[in-house]
Amino acid sequence: MSFNLLTAVQQKLHLQPFSKVNPNTQELPDKKQDSPQQKLIQAVTTAALVAIYEASKSEEGIDMIANQPLHTEWASELFGENKTQVLENISQYSGFDSIHAESKLNEIAGVSIGILRDHVPVSNQREGQMKSLMSTQRDFILPYMPAALQLGTILHDNTIDDRTNKMSGPISSLVNKLQTSFDSPETKEEAVFKQNIHK
Repeated sequence: MSFNLLTAVQQKLHLQPFSKVNPNTQELPDKKQDSPQQKLIQAVTTAALVAIYEASKSEEGIDMIANQPLHTEWASELFGENKTQVLENISQYSGFDSIHAESKLNEIAGVSIGILRDHVPVSNQREGQMKSLMSTQRDFILPYMPAALQLGTILHDNTIDDRTNKMSGPISSLVNKLQTSFDSPETKEEAVFKQNIHK
């Protein structure tokens, strides 16, 4: 069974199950009215995980994820100059103020990165393994990310807000896997393997 960071975070923090976003309306199902607290937790958790996913695509980002102290101001580190907009969107979606949203985001991002570090053993290939593992997480996160956060626009990655990525089922899964395989950067190990094959 593949590792699911979102599920691992929910289990570690004893969070209630999240509601899947309707891919057609980009909203929670009509019959599902989550409490403001639940909306805050779902918004903050998915925002933190999407930001970690995005950061893991670069060498600088994966270095930060692997080595930064866990009690870091993660909202600033992960979102940089976009932090204020992200927190405002979370605040508007949940009804909690930005200060509370930032505090929760820092907490959940720290827990998430701690789980990721625990899952990938320390070695000279750890950062590459973390990057590879994070490249598999998008399809676990996006079906639960509220569209009101507008993270795709803020992070300049239109695949995040793409409805296809929030759908489930055999065809959607195939499309998502193809997209992920094209998005995933080639690891050093893969490059060496390819060179050895062509010799």
